[in-house]
Parts: sequence; C-alpha cells; structure tokens
Amino acid sequence: MALPGSGTLTFAQIATEFSGSQPNSLSQYYRGGSLVGANNTNVPTSGVISFSNFYGASAGVTLTISSNFNTINLLSEAVAAGFNASAGGTLSVIINSGVIVSGTATTNYAITTGNFPANSIVTITNNGTVQGYTGAPGSGGAAGEAAGGAFNAEFTASGSTWSIVNNGTWGGGGGGGGSGASRSTQYSDPKGNPYCGAPANIGSAGAGGSLGVAGATGSNGSGSPNCINYNAAAGGPAGSAVRKNGLTISTTGTFLGTVS
Repeated sequence: MALPGSGTLTFAQIATEFSGSQPNSLSQYYRGGSLVGANNTNVPTSGVISFSNFYGASAGVTLTISSNFNTINLLSEAVAAGFNASAGGTLSVIINSGVIVSGTATTNYAITTGNFPANSIVTITNNGTVQGYTGAPGSGGAAGEAAGGAFNAEFTASGSTWSIVNNGTWGGGGGGGGSGASRSTQYSDPKGNPYCGAPANIGSAGAGGSLGVAGATGSNGSGSPNCINYNAAAGGPAGSAVRKNGLTISTTGTFLGTVS
C-alpha cells in the first residue's frame, strides 16, 4: 500500500512500507538502494532527503504488458519498471486483452520468473493469451516434437507469495503430430512367393495438438502390413501450462496443460 500523499509521515510508516533496520535513518532509503525501488521518482538517489520525498511512495510496482512479447523474464522487466530486486516488495503484472505472450522455441517458456527475493508478493493477471511454442511434426518414422511450456518458476524461495489469475487463454504448446507409417505394396512372384515392391506408401502425419493437447499418432497409409519400412509414430506431448518447480503458486481460471 502506498504511503499517504500529504500530511504527517513517520519513520514507522516508511519502515513498514519499505522495511529497514532499527534505528531507522532516512539515509537508508535513497532511491535505487537496497530498499526503495526506482519507481519512486520523488525520492532522491543521494544528497538531501526529507519525509516529504516519500509522499505517495510505494514498495509496490505495476508491470503492464501492453503489446505482444516473446519469452518474458519477469524479474528483468519488473526491475526496468522500478521493482527492487534486493528488497523485493509487491509486483502486479497485468497482461492486457489482445496481447499474446509466447515462447520462441520448444526449449523455452513464454514466461520465466527470474530469481525473485524471498519476500516478494507477485500477482499475474492475464487478460490476453499466454502460450507455449508448438511442437514440430515428426517425419521418417519419428515421433512428434514435445511442445514448449507457458510458465516456468526458476526459483523456490520460501516466504514469497505468488498467484496467477487467468481471465484469458493460458496453455502449454500443442505437441507435434507423429510421422505416418511407410508401407510398400506386397506382390507375388511367378511361384507365388510374396515380396515387397516399390513405391512405398506413406501415411499422413498426425494432427498437431491445440494448446495443452498432445499431437496425434500418424496413420498407417495404404501399404501392406507385411511390408513395413517404418511404423506410424506417436504425437509429441503438450507443454505444461504452469511449471512450479516447488514454488507455491495459487492459480485461478482455466489452464490448458499441466499445472504442477
């Protein structure tokens, strides 16, 4: 909660908002130091500092994602918005309606947390779309590619509070479809002995999965089951919607893919 915008301010109010050791001194609270984030532009970085510099100051920061974004590192973007990476505080992340946040490859995530300090309180409100990267289809008898995830917690610091409120679309990428089978046509020679001849008949690849859904297995095609060059392959698994990695995160809304 922000400090009052006028009237009397006390050390106790400032210390409650930004924390700090006792006995308190205003010199502990220069902007950009270990306690006060860069969002509090009325607080000086050095020199003369007074109680009036703290009118309306807040340890909380709002980070608004208003345009499409790939592979967000939350801590990096929060620090750029004024969040204090040393002292922590309250961070509200808002993804606007119509905005798409996505991964750029199956090996990364649409959102990663970064290593937040332990006393952080972070709320992510999604009004747009958060999605993992779609897996590629398999070919030549290969399975479909596993898809990328939507959110990955990169730390497990105790004492922090995390919540995700999904009002839009949030899901892991869809798995890639599996390769179709390769089967040749079976013939018989003049003595009635069977043999497999060309050309090979390739079955169609399985369909790729939608968000949070595995890809489908490829089809066998029209060749003979006695003349298999390679079998149809399974589809790739879907990406996770929320990967907690042991971090306690409360979730509200519908998530496409695993939350664990």
